[in-house]
Amino acid sequence: MYIINKETLGKAWIEALRMIMNLGEDIWDEDVSLRELRNLYITINNISEEDIILKEFADYDRIQLMKQKYATCGLVGDYKIDYGSYIYNNNGVDQIQWVINRLRNKAETKSATITLHKPGETMLACLSMLDFKYRNGKLDMTAVYRSQNIYWSHPGNMLALRKIQEDVAASLGWEIGKVDLVVISAHIYKSDFRRVNDIIESIGDC
Repeated sequence: MYIINKETLGKAWIEALRMIMNLGEDIWDEDVSLRELRNLYITINNISEEDIILKEFADYDRIQLMKQKYATCGLVGDYKIDYGSYIYNNNGVDQIQWVINRLRNKAETKSATITLHKPGETMLACLSMLDFKYRNGKLDMTAVYRSQNIYWSHPGNMLALRKIQEDVAASLGWEIGKVDLVVISAHIYKSDFRRVNDIIESIGDC
């Protein structure tokens, strides 16, 4: 188990990149080489697209595409998984509205939890589960990913999830809290090693 606890998304992203490059294991996924760190736990308090580190080093177009992927019921870009439908129209259920209703009926509930997997499917969404907890006057969220490309996808994923967390909190008139992230396979593809090392070298300790 590997743990990162940072105040901002940018700092958490850099630390995750550094940790995977230094501690990860080189594996093959069919014919693609990558470096993988299993069971990475990340806690972030402040998630913003105005993050200085993201504005300098993250790919803006990729961030916008990831945000669209989570918000749109339909395929976007070259993705083969429709996240929006899993979240907002899963077997006819708007899962975010379901979560809002559940929290409104019982703020302290331990089961405001949704999944993005369907039994028997061979193509699985990278995001597996979202869980919401209202604790100490704030709405916290935990996201579980079976797999995440930390270099390309992590910033956009977190900004998209923050928007969902904000929407749920706003519907209930609550403050937003932290985001806890569990990534079972946190990885960086070998083809991106040079760019990742350049970022790590440029940013230094953070």
